Amino acid sequence: MRRISAFGVAALACAVLCGLPAGAPAQAAQAGPPRTQETRPASARTPAAAAFPGQLTAVSAASGTGAWAVGGPLILHWNGRTWSRVTDPVPSASLQAVKAISAASAWAVGQYCSANCDGKQATFSTLILHWNGRTWSKVPSPSAGIYASLSGVTATSGSSAWAVGDYCTTNCETQETYYTLILHWNGRTWSKVASPDPGGTGGSFLSGVTATSGTSAWAVGDYCTVGCIDKQQPMLDTLILHWNGRTWSKVPSPGPGTYASLSGVTATSGSSAWAVGDYCTAHCRAQETYYTLILHWNGRTWSKVASPDPGGTGGSFLSGVTATSGTSAWAVGYYDTSTAELTLILHWNGRTWSKVPSPGPGTYASLSGVTATSGTDAWAVGSALILHWNGRAWSLCLLSAGVAGVRVLAQVPPDQLVQPGASLAGPAAPRRIRHRHRHPSGHWPLRSLPRLRRHRGCGQRAELTLAAVGTSWLGAR
Repeated sequence: MRRISAFGVAALACAVLCGLPAGAPAQAAQAGPPRTQETRPASARTPAAAAFPGQLTAVSAASGTGAWAVGGPLILHWNGRTWSRVTDPVPSASLQAVKAISAASAWAVGQYCSANCDGKQATFSTLILHWNGRTWSKVPSPSAGIYASLSGVTATSGSSAWAVGDYCTTNCETQETYYTLILHWNGRTWSKVASPDPGGTGGSFLSGVTATSGTSAWAVGDYCTVGCIDKQQPMLDTLILHWNGRTWSKVPSPGPGTYASLSGVTATSGSSAWAVGDYCTAHCRAQETYYTLILHWNGRTWSKVASPDPGGTGGSFLSGVTATSGTSAWAVGYYDTSTAELTLILHWNGRTWSKVPSPGPGTYASLSGVTATSGTDAWAVGSALILHWNGRAWSLCLLSAGVAGVRVLAQVPPDQLVQPGASLAGPAAPRRIRHRHRHPSGHWPLRSLPRLRRHRGCGQRAELTLAAVGTSWLGAR
C-alpha cells in the first residue's frame, strides 16, 4: 500500500476539507499529494478524558511540560500531565505542521478553503496560526495561485521562522503543475521568498523544513523528472534546498529508484542533518513496493544511510524525523504486511538505525510526526493515536475509535480520540472490559497487548485495559 502520491492535490484537499471523515483510511484519498496535512479563548478546552475528533499529522515539543499536536482540524496541547483540546480559529482548516518555540510562542501551518468551497473550482489558501501563550490566532500569509498549501514550519527565534509547501496556478485538478512555496517571518510579517523549481511544469513539492540559524536552513520534498505530463509512469527524485542567509539553492541529494520522495528533515548543527522519506525501484504505480529512505548531511554532502524495511515487499514508509544529538534521532512512519498496516519507529544510536517496538492498534495505524526534547521524552503522532517514549519504551497515550474497521464495545462517537483511562459509558462498556484482540495471526490474550502502567509520560494513574472486537482496540478503565 503506497502512501499518497505526488499528484492530484486538489482531490486530497476536498477529501480533508469538504466532508470525508477524518478517520477514513488513507486509501480513500489516494489521489492526493504526499503531504500527508480565529481568536477564541484558550480556556475553551475539552477535559483530557473526553473525546477529540479528527486525526493528527504533526507534533512539536518545546519542553517536557509543553507540546502541541495538530491535524485537520484539530489542535491538542500537552501541559505535562494531560492532553487537552484547544480551540483553533479556523474550524475548517487542515493543519499539517507545528513548531513549538516556548510556552508563549508556537506556529502551526496548513491550508483552508478560501473561495467556492461548495464547488469543483474551490480555492485553497495558505494558513498560518500563531500561539501567544493565551490563544491561537490567524496570521496573514502570502498565498500563490488557486491552490496553495503549507506542509512544514520551523523557527529559530521570535523574529525568524520558515514555512514551506507548494502551489498551483491553473487547472490544478488536471494538469497539476505545482511549484515550491517558501515563506519567511521577520518578526512582523510573512513574505514569499524565491525558491528553485527543478521539476518545471512537471511539478516540485516541499514537505518539511528545519533551521539551525539565520544563515542555515533546509527544505525537503520531491520533484518530477519523467512522465510528468501524462502521469502514467511518473518518476520522482528527492529535492533538498538550502538557505545560506541570502538565497535558497538546490543541493545534490541521493534519489534511489524511479520514485523517491522526502517528507521530513531535522538538523542539530551545520554539520549534521537528517532527511527521511521512501522510494520505489520499479513499477511504482502498479506493484507499489516502497522502501525507507534516510539521508544524512555531514557538512559537505548528503549520503544515503542504511535503514530497516520491516514491510519487505509490502512496503515501508517514513514521514517524520527528529534528533536531539549526534547519537540520538527518531524516524517514524508505517509499514505494510499482507493483512495490516503497522506503526514504524526507527532509532539512531550514533552508529546504526534500528527498529524499535511501537504500539499500533487495529489494521490501519500509521505515524506521521515525531518530536523529542531529551533521551527520555519523545512524542509520535499519526492516524488517530499519540505515542510517548519515556527512555525505555513507546506507549500508547491517546487513541481513536475511528480507526479503519473498528467496532467498539463502548458507545463512542465515530472518529473520536479517547484518552486511555477514561470512563466509557454505554451498555457494552462494563467497568473493566476483558476481551481478546483479533489479530491476523490469531487471537492475542489481553495480557500480551501493550499497556500503560503508570506510564510517566502520559499522565495516567490507572493501567490501560484494551478491548477489541474485530480489528481495533479501545481504551477503558
